[in-house]
Amino acid sequence: MKKVIIGIAAIAIIFIFIIVAVVISKNYIKPSSTEKDIVVEGVIQPNKTGVCDYKEYMLNIKMIKNKDCHVIIYPYIKGLGDIAFSEKDKAGYYLPSSIGSDGITEPIAINELKNINIIENESNVSLTGFWFPDSVGDYKARAYLGKSDNFKEIKDPLLVCVYTEKKYGKLLTWSKVVSITVKQN
Repeated sequence: MKKVIIGIAAIAIIFIFIIVAVVISKNYIKPSSTEKDIVVEGVIQPNKTGVCDYKEYMLNIKMIKNKDCHVIIYPYIKGLGDIAFSEKDKAGYYLPSSIGSDGITEPIAINELKNINIIENESNVSLTGFWFPDSVGDYKARAYLGKSDNFKEIKDPLLVCVYTEKKYGKLLTWSKVVSITVKQN
């Protein structure tokens, strides 16, 4: 009888130890990549390329990835939208297979814009983004943007980068906001 009680106590202690270890480890899980592992630059200028003539502006994005990571880019330029890409661009430009948003990364991007006082009411904001390849490397993308009817000027253009990773059943994210350089030529 004494052996049974000791056995049950040992199993209970092991079980509690496993639960505590799992809870503690889930709270200390870190993403495999950090904001410092990617460098992003953006330049927006009038579209004079002869490609996508129906879009008034062209956005060139350069991304350097020093680690494999899953990152979506959301351009935020008030008054510009309707993002498009073209196969007619010269070789070397990354062409995303799809554009849009999702219920995980878009709210993170919108919240980031709200935190830096770019937007006040997130219910009025809808972002369109695109994923860069996950692999380490240097990437260039060229997007074309059309003006909305109420567009006046480019003011505070930004790229919001959102990283996601699922690790041990936990969703890990971080975001990074990068200013876009404006060229008027």
